[in-house]
Amino acid sequence: MAASTRTEFQRKQDLSTTAQLYLARKTQTEIAAVIGVSQRQISYDLKAIEKEWFESSMVDLDERKAEELARLDAVEAECWAAWERSKQNKERRSVTRTQEKIEPTDKRRKEAEERGENAEAVIMADKTTSTSSQEGQVGDGRFLDGVLRCVNMRMTILGIDAPPRKEIEDPPDHSTSEVDLESWSDGDLQVALRLVQSISA
Repeated sequence: MAASTRTEFQRKQDLSTTAQLYLARKTQTEIAAVIGVSQRQISYDLKAIEKEWFESSMVDLDERKAEELARLDAVEAECWAAWERSKQNKERRSVTRTQEKIEPTDKRRKEAEERGENAEAVIMADKTTSTSSQEGQVGDGRFLDGVLRCVNMRMTILGIDAPPRKEIEDPPDHSTSEVDLESWSDGDLQVALRLVQSISA
């Protein structure tokens, strides 16, 4: 198939169509027939499409990471603020109600005498006393748990919480180990001899 020069607009349209056909499991030959170019050109276009997809996914992933990290920062800030508030002194108020005697005044005595009442009568009145005190707080540990969860989630997003790699040691090589036959009992030697004989038989 003869090569043809495509405009930038045509190339973008062809790449869009090629991508749709590729996702529909069409072969490169089938795509080439639809687009009107060579199979070699389709192979080249697919590489460009895959590169664009990869770069786009990386950008989207970075943006999503940044968004989640910003959200975690806000949550962690709230947890820290709540932790600080939980350490502030707590004010306790108490109200005491009592009764007190009110001695009659000269005016009340005169009024009582005019009404024919006891001028020396003592009046009992309610008295309310309000007091307040400050109580120290040690802080609510639940807010620190929230901070710790934010830290762990941030480490997961950033990929820095992977467990440390452990080097796998090679098993010991016993091929050249010397056997101390002098430490073997007579029974052990007889068993070993029968085993060797059975293997070589």
